Amino acid sequence: MVDELRLRAARSQDIRAPTLFDLFQAPLISSSGINDSLTNTSGSVNTSQAGNAALKPEVAHNTTAGLVYSPGWLRNFTVSLDYFHINIDNAIGNVTGNSPITQNICLASGGTSPLCGLIVRPISYNDTSPANFPLQFLQLKENLTKTYSEGIDVEANYEADLAELDSGLRGALRVRLLWTHQPTLKTQVLPGTLVTDAAGTAQTPVDRLTFIAGYTLDGFTLDVLERYQSSFRQNTNQTLVFAIPDVRAYYQTDIDLSYDFAAGGQNLTGFLNVSNLFNVQGGIFQTPGYTGSPGLNYPIGPGADLIGRYFTIGLRLDPG
Repeated sequence: MVDELRLRAARSQDIRAPTLFDLFQAPLISSSGINDSLTNTSGSVNTSQAGNAALKPEVAHNTTAGLVYSPGWLRNFTVSLDYFHINIDNAIGNVTGNSPITQNICLASGGTSPLCGLIVRPISYNDTSPANFPLQFLQLKENLTKTYSEGIDVEANYEADLAELDSGLRGALRVRLLWTHQPTLKTQVLPGTLVTDAAGTAQTPVDRLTFIAGYTLDGFTLDVLERYQSSFRQNTNQTLVFAIPDVRAYYQTDIDLSYDFAAGGQNLTGFLNVSNLFNVQGGIFQTPGYTGSPGLNYPIGPGADLIGRYFTIGLRLDPG
């Protein structure tokens, strides 16, 4: 638009082809106990899991639009802001006959839903006697999942020789900021089922930020890394009630000190790294679906430090 401002946008249709495993996975038989909703009978049923050669490529419709600002009044500074919108209508997902969701869809349809083909019964679907207990379940990959996401990405960069800013200053400064704001990540596993929003959960906190600052002077370098992720819900199912409904926001600071020098005709670098400088602990979070032994699962969310503050000191040799 002008020397300092650039606009950019893109509209694309992108695909991801199914993998060979998705298409031609060899049959795998497993057995599990179930309570059949149709016959109200309990028992063990084999599930046959296999590839699906009829799978089609996933298709995503993506839109991005943003701007880049490089002000003339501040050299070597750039900031960009981009909006993204992603929509996938036929994502590949696992569909299995022993899923309560699949069984409920079949019951609601009176046996007419295509998903009922994943439940093999000896008699017509209208027969509710124990004799119609399932003989087998099928598990296939299908082009049924829908995913929708949108948000913004912000990036800012600045580098400066401090002597150019003020003759009394020395050294070089580097600063970088990365921020992603993703308020929407909705998924529908099967048509007609509940739409879940993973934004604001453990895998996708709404806000994720990384700040990096570095200073160099006469072989000495100081780097500071700050990471932040916003608070998030315990589960994608918002109808569930937890004693601690949200895991608190998490901050972590790392620092790295290094010094370049020569000794014995060799170029050396001594360094000291402090990870999790302030010994910050993540909020209490229980991995959904965890059924292992007590004490073997760290009750904190992804991205939080498991160890606590620790130091690394060393010496590097530069053979060049």
